[in-house]
Amino acid sequence: MKVPEHFLSQLPDAASALKFASRLEEVSASTARRLQQNESLMFETLALASYSPWLAASLISDPSQINWLGRTREMKFERNKEELLESLARFTLTNSNLKPQLVLSRFKRREYIRIFLDDVLGRQTIAETTAALSELADAILENALRTAFEETAKRFGNPQEFDQKGRILRSEVCIVSIGKLGSKELNYASDIDLIFIYSADGKTDSRGHSSSITNREFFIKLAEKTSELVGKASEEVPAYRVDLRLRPFGRIGALAVSVDEAIRYYRDSARIWELQALIRSRASAGSSKLYRKVFESIRNTIYSKNRSFEEIADAVLTTKDLLGSRLRKRLQSEDSFDVKLSPGGIRDIEFITQALQLAFGGEDAWLRTGHTLIALARLSERGLISSHEHSKLSSAYAFLRKCEHLLQMEHGLQVHRIPKDDAALELLARKLRLNSRKKFKEKLQEHCNNVRGIFDSTFKTAAETSKKRTDYAKEEKTVKPSAEKEGTFYLKYSVNQTGRARLLYKPVTKEIDSSQAIESKNHSIITPRLLELLGNQLSENLPELQGFSTEYDLKEIQQTEKNIAITEDTTASSDNEITKKLEDFNDLRNALDTETYTERLAGLRAAWRQKMLEIIKADLLEKISFEQTRRILSRLANESIRIAYEISYQETKKRFNYKADNSNGLLVLALGRFASRGLDYDSDLDLVFMTDDEQSLEMTNRWAEIFVNVLSAVTREGSLYRVDTRLRPYGQSGPLVVSVTGFQNYLKNEAAVWELLAYVKLRGIAGKDIESAASSLKSIIHAKGKSLHRDEIREKALRIRAELAARGRPRGRDLPDFKYSEGGMLDCYFAARYLQLLEGLEDDPKGTSTAETLRLLAGRITGLSQTLLSMEKEYLFLSRLDHELRLYSSRNARLPIGNQPAMRFLCGRLGFESTDELIASTTLSQMKIREYFNQIFSVK
Repeated sequence: MKVPEHFLSQLPDAASALKFASRLEEVSASTARRLQQNESLMFETLALASYSPWLAASLISDPSQINWLGRTREMKFERNKEELLESLARFTLTNSNLKPQLVLSRFKRREYIRIFLDDVLGRQTIAETTAALSELADAILENALRTAFEETAKRFGNPQEFDQKGRILRSEVCIVSIGKLGSKELNYASDIDLIFIYSADGKTDSRGHSSSITNREFFIKLAEKTSELVGKASEEVPAYRVDLRLRPFGRIGALAVSVDEAIRYYRDSARIWELQALIRSRASAGSSKLYRKVFESIRNTIYSKNRSFEEIADAVLTTKDLLGSRLRKRLQSEDSFDVKLSPGGIRDIEFITQALQLAFGGEDAWLRTGHTLIALARLSERGLISSHEHSKLSSAYAFLRKCEHLLQMEHGLQVHRIPKDDAALELLARKLRLNSRKKFKEKLQEHCNNVRGIFDSTFKTAAETSKKRTDYAKEEKTVKPSAEKEGTFYLKYSVNQTGRARLLYKPVTKEIDSSQAIESKNHSIITPRLLELLGNQLSENLPELQGFSTEYDLKEIQQTEKNIAITEDTTASSDNEITKKLEDFNDLRNALDTETYTERLAGLRAAWRQKMLEIIKADLLEKISFEQTRRILSRLANESIRIAYEISYQETKKRFNYKADNSNGLLVLALGRFASRGLDYDSDLDLVFMTDDEQSLEMTNRWAEIFVNVLSAVTREGSLYRVDTRLRPYGQSGPLVVSVTGFQNYLKNEAAVWELLAYVKLRGIAGKDIESAASSLKSIIHAKGKSLHRDEIREKALRIRAELAARGRPRGRDLPDFKYSEGGMLDCYFAARYLQLLEGLEDDPKGTSTAETLRLLAGRITGLSQTLLSMEKEYLFLSRLDHELRLYSSRNARLPIGNQPAMRFLCGRLGFESTDELIASTTLSQMKIREYFNQIFSVK
């Protein structure tokens, strides 16, 4: 590969760049040719190789990363946490053969290519670089936490707790980051200091095969699993080194603590250095409201007005000595300099800043920020350091952090020590755009002398600083913005676990009690599901900036109160008008009118959640029936998919320069409940993707990945649906998108009986001529069913049903699962699909649910007519029970006999006088269904 001479003259290490170019040509001639045709990408790739041998080796081992870099350069959207989570989901999907730890490690390294390139080419400031690194770490932690939660919950059930009114709530967890990640100042090789906090003590719901465990045990296991995913080496180095030693009680403390336990510890037992660490803390993953609850409760402890600066200074200096004494002695003996720990280094700057924050933050909330550079600027504006000191400290910080980054990206290691070798020093100087190692040494000495002088003057005049602090407290400080406008309030909010929302801050003190929010004619109706939506809506309308005032117009507050106050709607007087209003999805379509991908996702989620709130409201007030609710929910999913289809198509065009018309590409098929138009609250969407454009399979796969993320990615506004694509041809090992011809051949030649039973309900959802494509597939399915012997279908259907029934078998005294257990809803699903496949019976377009299919079959199979109609009756009862339980809080298909509020809710909704009557009816219904199931499968 020929490298232009003017490229080499701009690089700090031309020899390494040439060596890289030669090696790349050997391992991937096609990539080298591509770079030859794209000189700007060539220069950027060579710059990476010149600045970082570690990244050069990564690009050689996987040249496809260069192509990814080329695509990434053309992307105009932000790489915030939400976008990175979506990107990580796609990366995971395309690397499903790798261990989760390896996926996270490689994803991090790939993103470093992008971040480091912008860093060394001067496209972003040091603050922007550290923020980008922190967003990446947040995304990886969030992904790991979700994965770990899902795996832990599968084994032990979901953690639960009771609120003050005895209602069951799902417990939450938050990963609190401390230190550089906590202040969004992460470097390339930082450890990440973490604390796991959970909402409250309780027990898991003990679903599945495992018995119930305490929430404490659950979240300790969750912390272990999350830390393992992020920090345990597999074939390669882990994504991050995880340090949990800063948790309450340190090494002897539990890996996860409850909110109340954390508050008690920091109020009563924490030492000053531990409180100092919390200056740079925030929620990196999980529920940020848990962090806010802890922080709000201990803020006055962190920024105490009762500690003298002498006490603070003594504690800070002691901490500094403990953290670095051994290393400093070694550095002195070796005559080397550590940019972090040596006198005048990064830690000195951080400790100057934090000591002054601890001293004056009690009187002045504006000083309470974790970011070092922001804090220095605010200390200067308040006159607590001079503008000259601010300039010196900020410049030194930027220079030392830049040195740190370059040292660490040399070999991807946690290095802070300046090299003593002349050649290495010369190279570091060139990377910093300095003329020589002599100039570098002079610059380093200048910055360190400045920092050390300010450090000494700060801590050696403790008495004077304490007096200054007393005088400062007498002044009236106004939190910015200081000017109050008419009709404007300065406020913050909190939503506790009962859904009670409080609006606090001058001049407003307003309380909204959601327990009074919705009432029927006879009694108050309030469920955990409703409270969750209320809390989400409030937090969306009134976001908080972690302890700082935020301006809101009075009209916004009034509108929020109006949205949250859920009362009976008298404007829609008839059932038809209510249903018509609920099926008006224009607000969802408005998301297409926004400009960016992130805005579209946010708009779609906000409108979807508002619509879901309206549906739940109508359902709770009994304005719509069970059947109407499921029909509306299915139509809402249909509309969401149509919008997601358009958003994902536009984004595919933008990101990858996709040229195809959206009518010639991705085809979306539904299976399961969605295909049967029987969707309920929290139902998954079982989807299969095809394409009629076999020449663009790779691009259509990308389109499908983005489509899935539009529906399922968790953003600040939440998510829409869980998408399950495991029923595609060849399962998880198969491609996400198959050609229409490929799917047809698979059905004809390779599909197993259990797949035919699943595919018999297949329905076309989106894409050009999707109905025709779906019809051709169903014809093949029914033809295949007729070609098989009845006994073969019967035997294999019974075997698969028995395997699924094992999931619902009771343990101890638990009641059977009324979905998976014998006599559960799956008996009805299997019976209907078994007979539908045997009879070659096409769905009636007017009704495709399991109940409607049983009724249709009853009219066709005379000998089983009464059995099928009786099964339909019992199935409808269990479906209604499942629906009401989901409406309350959970899709766990097991009666919540230990949760009296939930049981009372179910009895009231289903018309039972007592919980014993409900339990008896459920048991009897399952016995009947199992009897009908055996009758159906005994017919020869």
